[in-house]
Amino acid sequence: MTWWTENPVPILVFCVAAIAIIAIAFLQTGRKWCLYAGVAVVLLAASALVVDQVVITDREQIEITLRDLADLVGANDVPGVLAHIAADATRMRNDAERYLTRYQIERASIGQRIVVEIHERQQPPMATAEFTGRIEIPEAQEMAGRSIAVRKFRLQLRKEGPGDWRCVDYEMMNPLGN
Repeated sequence: MTWWTENPVPILVFCVAAIAIIAIAFLQTGRKWCLYAGVAVVLLAASALVVDQVVITDREQIEITLRDLADLVGANDVPGVLAHIAADATRMRNDAERYLTRYQIERASIGQRIVVEIHERQQPPMATAEFTGRIEIPEAQEMAGRSIAVRKFRLQLRKEGPGDWRCVDYEMMNPLGN
């Protein structure tokens, strides 16, 4: 049950509503128990925020890994990119090395929407991540000026240790579905 560590908003909304109800009760009754209950709810909300910041779920770790990978691609860091790809993912490693040595990439980024599906029942655990990526190549390498490639990606990842997700395969598609 990781939903609240990935998004504490529902718990915080509940806490705000509870504090409002407790404040109304205190204003009408003047009882001390209302103050104690209000403090308890504030502590609960603070605890939820702390847990949200401290606990990194597999889904969040995958998103961090993908954003790190985009930064490494944008920096043309071949060894860094290869470190995020499983050793037995030969096709993906070869493609990454070929593309990153052929082009001088100026910038790489991932869109805000990353859809992650984790397959925990598999051993080792696997995941599929879908997102839109954007790569910019300087104009000196392209005849028609700066080249910007936007593609939809589907990556397969495998958990190789606590918090260590490695890419094992990928699929690159046209973002418009053509």
